[in-house]
Amino acid sequence: MDLLSTLVIAGMAASVLSGVLLVGPLVYWLISRGYSVSRVVRGATFLAALLAIPGLLAVALFALAIFGPVSPARLASLVAILLALFVVQYLVAPYLVLYTSRARRPGVGEEWVVELFEEVKRSSGYPQRPPKGARQG
Repeated sequence: MDLLSTLVIAGMAASVLSGVLLVGPLVYWLISRGYSVSRVVRGATFLAALLAIPGLLAVALFALAIFGPVSPARLASLVAILLALFVVQYLVAPYLVLYTSRARRPGVGEEWVVELFEEVKRSSGYPQRPPKGARQG
C-alpha cells in the first residue's frame, strides 16, 4: 500500500471513529448534566466538523492525486475551500436542525409544555435551573 492510500484510510478512519466514539456520548453526557441543548448542539456541530477535517483532507488529497499533480497552490485553495465549508456548517447547522425539527418557543396558552418538561426534568434528576429565556414570576 502506498503512502497516499495509507493517508486516505487513516484520515477517514480517524474522522469516523472519533466522531462516533466521542461526539454522541459527549452530547448525551453534557445534556444529562443540565447544559443548554442549543449550546451543546452548537458545540457538537463544531466538534464534529473539526473531527471531519482529517477525513475531508484525505479524500481531497486522493482526488487531487487522481486529477493531477498536487501543487502547493492547489492544496492551499483546497484547504481554503474546506475551511469555508467548515465555517458555513458551523454557522448554519444549529438553525437547520431547529428548522427541520420545527422547534419553537411555547406560545401563550402553552405554558403547560414548559411545566411538563420541568416535571420530567425534576423526576429524572437534572439540575434545577430555569430554562433559557423562561419568564420569571
